[in-house]
Amino acid sequence: MDFDRQIKKHIHAQQHQFFMITPIGFENVAKEELSTLEIESVVDVGGVEFSGKLEDVYKAIIFSRVATRFLMRVKNFKSDSLGLFFKQIASINWEYYLKNNSTVFFHVTARTSKLYHQRMLEEKFRDALDEYSQKNSMNLNFASQDDSEDLKNGVTIYLRLENDRATVSIDLSGAPNFKRGYRKFISDAPIRENLVSALLLNFWKDREKPFLDLMCGSGTFTLEALSIIKKIPAGVGRDFSLMNLSHYKEAMFKHILKKGEEEILELTNKNFFLSDIVEKHVIGAKRNLATLGERGVKTSVSDFFDFKPKYSEKGFLVLNPPYGKRIQEEPIFYKELYKKLNLDFSGWDLLILLPEEERININFKTKNRVTFENGGIPIQAISGVII
Repeated sequence: MDFDRQIKKHIHAQQHQFFMITPIGFENVAKEELSTLEIESVVDVGGVEFSGKLEDVYKAIIFSRVATRFLMRVKNFKSDSLGLFFKQIASINWEYYLKNNSTVFFHVTARTSKLYHQRMLEEKFRDALDEYSQKNSMNLNFASQDDSEDLKNGVTIYLRLENDRATVSIDLSGAPNFKRGYRKFISDAPIRENLVSALLLNFWKDREKPFLDLMCGSGTFTLEALSIIKKIPAGVGRDFSLMNLSHYKEAMFKHILKKGEEEILELTNKNFFLSDIVEKHVIGAKRNLATLGERGVKTSVSDFFDFKPKYSEKGFLVLNPPYGKRIQEEPIFYKELYKKLNLDFSGWDLLILLPEEERININFKTKNRVTFENGGIPIQAISGVII
């Protein structure tokens, strides 16, 4: 049987297990998002598991706004000795996943297992893969994660050992999924795009009312909101490492992406507005908006505390204030912020991000709260209608 027929039989025609990594705390948002793509999934800590063919994972990669990374499960097996580990790795049909001359990276984690030394496991994995490649006339190049120049053209193999069971997976994403194709400018303290989309999908319900992003940074909240309302695929304008795999179906992937691009909507809500007190942030946000193809958003270099809403209806206000050292040096900042919100934004829906320890003093009619980490900093996102 020739190689193409083997790939079709063993990969293209088969159901596979996939894991979609998400920000912790937003797994249910991811599950709901996948359900809109007619993909059933099971929630786990830090992501969702689902089964399907390549077409299903291609749809998920192209359209998911919440995903951090996608993994394709290759094998799960008992592994309590190096000999058994080597044998199981060498038994995988690697030509179904890796092209000849591929650059291979490894991502290894181990806990509560007899085999726990991560560097030793990586070396043993390399040895088994090297032996397999020599027996099957394959040429593979082994690299480290520090070789970032080759990472975009390579393939990362994930190995996880837990309770003496090993799970081998292939990374389908490459750069994390939150790195959008439109992102040309990044502010000093960026928030990840998939976190922003998870928050908006959770809390932004009435999408025809004014949308104000008044501490915009690089404009991530506005950009993700526009992408949601216009149905712009999250994977547009970028590459994924699945394209480096031997079983990649280029025509199918491009067809799904093209169909998604054809369904992009015109913006009907003309009341999008972003501003920031830092001029370079607004300039950068406008560059990102232009890359997204949206030039109808009003922008301003201005201080939030000078802003007075002048709309015929109440809308949605999102605030991502600075936190950390800068705010510690301005102890009255939050007091003035809460005063401004209570005075000028009564009746508005608010989504605000604050340090987890901050005690908020805003008069809410309803209130929702989720906690997460961004850049290692514990954050709380609070949403509700200001009285």
